[in-house]
Amino acid sequence: WHLSAFEKLYRQGTMFSQGTIDSSSACQSNCIFRGLILVVSLAKEISAIFSNVLSVELGVQQRCSDMQLIDEASILSSLQEDGRGGIICNVQLDENKKPLLALIKTNNYNEAIHIVLVGCGQSDIDSRYESETKDHKKISGLAKSWKLLKCKYIHDIPNLPELMDLDDDGTPSQVCICSRVKELVD
Repeated sequence: WHLSAFEKLYRQGTMFSQGTIDSSSACQSNCIFRGLILVVSLAKEISAIFSNVLSVELGVQQRCSDMQLIDEASILSSLQEDGRGGIICNVQLDENKKPLLALIKTNNYNEAIHIVLVGCGQSDIDSRYESETKDHKKISGLAKSWKLLKCKYIHDIPNLPELMDLDDDGTPSQVCICSRVKELVD
């Protein structure tokens, strides 16, 4: 039920404030996560849907759709017990991750960063890109590079079509997303 509302807001473009991390309210008592979760997918729409459901399950109030907005101050804020709580950012696999790498390397925030790869398995890439093309090789390399990042936790949910039923519009169904997110939270 809540996913339908999130999907509607996302399609209308009102889910996130442009150019900022959406943190309209302080972390409530049900916020059970501190740190940064990056939900990475081949398509921004898929990572946004997973991010929204995950934020509800964890009680996370801060969400963003632009990884370039994540800086040292936002990570520090996400770790504070009396602060706004964690941040969940939805990311497309081929987005520039250099600022993230700098935070991991120079500031040792790797223990605060969690990555969830959704549909970034080799079979997902093979089904979306022609084999042995330049794009296929590039995306395959990027997927491997995400899996090698030094952070606290990396969870890979590959084979997206096999794991989920798709609705008529090609997006994962609400029931499947909720069950996959509950597996992550538990």
